[in-house]
Amino acid sequence: MKRFHFRLARVLEMREHEVEACRVAFLAAQAELASAQGGVTSAQQVAAESTAALRDRSAAGLSPIELLASQAGAGRRYAEIRVAEYEARREAGKVEAARSKLVEARMRARALEHLRERALEQHRAEVNRVEQAELDEVSSRTVRVALGVRR
Repeated sequence: MKRFHFRLARVLEMREHEVEACRVAFLAAQAELASAQGGVTSAQQVAAESTAALRDRSAAGLSPIELLASQAGAGRRYAEIRVAEYEARREAGKVEAARSKLVEARMRARALEHLRERALEQHRAEVNRVEQAELDEVSSRTVRVALGVRR
């Protein structure tokens, strides 16, 4: 009997490559999200340190110009936090999009894997049927020879 050949093997191989590419894209998106979240944390730390320093300097007495400059700097730092948070939300959206693509690619690949498994089962059943027919023929010949029956 001839060897098993899945006629959609190339398509399955392409789907597996697609899954791997989606997995790599998903991991890259997660790394970008982690970086963006680090940016938020960093911006929050800078703002907190600036606020603490401003409090310390205020206690020592600031001129009105120094106070306004410090407040403007604090406003910029809080704006930087908002920008960093926006970037983190955008990256989180990219992660979810990449996750969806990965799930879809896995589903398409699994569908072909199931087809391959069914085709392999059918091939094995056919091989077993042919082997059983050959064994039946051999045993039938043996019985005819033993009984001296000609056909």
